[in-house]
Amino acid sequence: MFKASVFACAGLRGAALCLAAACTGPEAPVPAQAGMDASLAGDEQAESRPPLNVPSRSPDIGTASPIPPPPPKAAPAFDAGAAPAADIPNPQMALDDDAGAIAQPDRPSSPTAGALPCTPNAYVSNSFADSVSIIDTNTHTVIATVPTGSAPVNPVFTPDRRKVYVSNSQSNTLTVIDVETNEVTTIPAGGSNPSGLAFSPDGNRLYVSLIADFVSPGAVLSIDLTTGVASPPIPMGADPERIALTPDGARLYVNNLLDGTMAVIDTASAKVIATLNLGELPFNPLLSPDGTVVYVGVMSANHIAVIDTATNQVVRTIPADSPNGMTYSKDFESLFVSNALSGTVQQVSLTTNMILKTATVGGVPGNMAVLPDGKLAYMVRPDGSTVEILDTSTLAIVDSIEVENGPTVVTVCRPAATSPTGSGAD
Repeated sequence: MFKASVFACAGLRGAALCLAAACTGPEAPVPAQAGMDASLAGDEQAESRPPLNVPSRSPDIGTASPIPPPPPKAAPAFDAGAAPAADIPNPQMALDDDAGAIAQPDRPSSPTAGALPCTPNAYVSNSFADSVSIIDTNTHTVIATVPTGSAPVNPVFTPDRRKVYVSNSQSNTLTVIDVETNEVTTIPAGGSNPSGLAFSPDGNRLYVSLIADFVSPGAVLSIDLTTGVASPPIPMGADPERIALTPDGARLYVNNLLDGTMAVIDTASAKVIATLNLGELPFNPLLSPDGTVVYVGVMSANHIAVIDTATNQVVRTIPADSPNGMTYSKDFESLFVSNALSGTVQQVSLTTNMILKTATVGGVPGNMAVLPDGKLAYMVRPDGSTVEILDTSTLAIVDSIEVENGPTVVTVCRPAATSPTGSGAD
């Protein structure tokens, strides 16, 4: 059983960053400053790393002081399994006064109108430095660092691949990055403490999860990007960390991290149609490309729950060791999984539901993304300031890239025809 202190801080500047501070083990206490405990990374460099022929990395550009976590509060534990559809009580959540009308930057009216090919660049939210690092995945160098609001998390590409939206989870805003110019626009998020993001298939609507104070009930709202008007919030459980939208835009899957539940929203009616009890700390919903299955890492249960989107029931589980970050292999036939509590990375088969490989990487491995060629993957170190480069054939760390303080999420672009949609995607 995890300590209540782990639950209480799990939303701070992204759940992965809290794990860097609190989850060195299932009974570890929370340090006074989340995410900055240098002792967690003590054995990260212990293993031998084969050389990688990459250019010299960009120098470190600076760090920012961490923000203390909110006071610890216990969250209720839930039994694993599926529960029938139920309405979630109104969270009495205070929204921003400007939640109604939101100015939006210019953008094409549909993802096919002037859509760009996938950029080779990766985008990394540095939650303690209030910035996003942009990495050229061909040279593995930081080519730009752009400012954001406070505590950025969950960068997501627009369907036309022209913009990257980032939630500023402690300033109630979104940062919009122009992929071609790296110019930055800041817009209101429509509510308090934005986290997960997902775009409708036509790119005209943005869904935003609001994590409130991380332990109180949160909400999900949507913003009509053609009018700039935000919808009324849909009540959620505690800390709706990330969200994933089916390819047809009909269902939105929301992991309530501190409730141990997954909410299913019908986007047409804007109502919760099912709530699944998954177990403590369900992380990062990841949709299959065809939208028939959702994978969710349930950290306390040491498995990945597989949810059938036709029935909204857990149909099977896949073993993993405290799963946190997940990303598809290039062929979408397996998942690469980072395990925050065990300091390991695993590859699991989606055909046999078995673990194919396990490698010890040390420290607190965070969010992952496979690069376009499928041979390498990036993995953030939320307790430090680096992005590790992994060889996907061996899961060995072959090099690292210096970014800024507290990297929590890394995002790369995948072709629209095969890529899941939302902040649970690569």
